[in-house]
Amino acid sequence: MYVTAAHSHLDAVDARTGRMIWKYAHPVAEGVGKVLCCDAGNRGAALYRDKVYFATLDAHVVALDAASGKVVWDTTLADWNKAYTMTVAPLVVKGKVVVGMSGAEYPTRLFIEALDAESGKQVWRRYTIPAPGEPGHETWGQADMAKYGGASAWDHRLLRPRPRHPLLEHGQPEPRLGRGGPPPATTSTRTARSP
Repeated sequence: MYVTAAHSHLDAVDARTGRMIWKYAHPVAEGVGKVLCCDAGNRGAALYRDKVYFATLDAHVVALDAASGKVVWDTTLADWNKAYTMTVAPLVVKGKVVVGMSGAEYPTRLFIEALDAESGKQVWRRYTIPAPGEPGHETWGQADMAKYGGASAWDHRLLRPRPRHPLLEHGQPEPRLGRGGPPPATTSTRTARSP
């Protein structure tokens, strides 16, 4: 059994006996706590073939050998100094590790990204707020609202598991901070899909 804990920790435990098999603590920089949007928790890990995957507070996705706990790959998705953090449990779909970025409480443009499960290389990235010229952009009002409107993907559900067009639910558009713009119910956020 694999158990995640606060501050980017992952443990492997024998589910029958409770014996600890291995422990992994991702080295998180001391300053991360100052830019966390939502506490130092972690929502879980994903198991796929011979690896276990989890997201870290400092915007990394780490793949560990499920048996030994050794790091297979560690991919940085964004700069935590700019308030990009992750607490999401990865979702593995057709050999891709899908994660979403947190940080809507800060001026960030967030995204959902898929990484190759074997190599950790980026397969695709989709921003959760439409850019100028994309459908829904006009619902954001002021230019800065769309540029930094949040739309965290800290938890997602797979609504349609088609390999070329997964539909993921996410939310938390951020005009609620009093920066103007339309109310959240009329603000468009995007779902992610592969090209």
